[in-house]
Amino acid sequence: MISYPIYKIIHISGVLMLFLALGGMLLNRTRPHPEKKLISITHGISLVFLLIGGFGALARLGFVGTLPGWAMAKLAIWVVFAAGTFFMARRPTLSLSFWWITLSLGVVATVLATTKPF
Repeated sequence: MISYPIYKIIHISGVLMLFLALGGMLLNRTRPHPEKKLISITHGISLVFLLIGGFGALARLGFVGTLPGWAMAKLAIWVVFAAGTFFMARRPTLSLSFWWITLSLGVVATVLATTKPF
């Protein structure tokens, strides 16, 4: 049985990998680059780590069955981050907007996880 701290480490590692990948995508948006495959792989692995760590931590906290509102909001943010690569590739001219959206959603997810308001 995996403990809560291990799930938390997996989840936070996923967050670090996600922001590393999204930053790499945003900075290399207008030119072909050899690291594109590595960035995409990192993005995909980070999303898996976030799901495993997040749902594992929820189970260890006793949230089984229905999800609390803050967890559903974080799951919606996860979907936006997962789909973000699609939009970044299609609209490279909006990269500055994506930069601020990514940062803002990261802060919102942090506040939700820390305060668990609903």
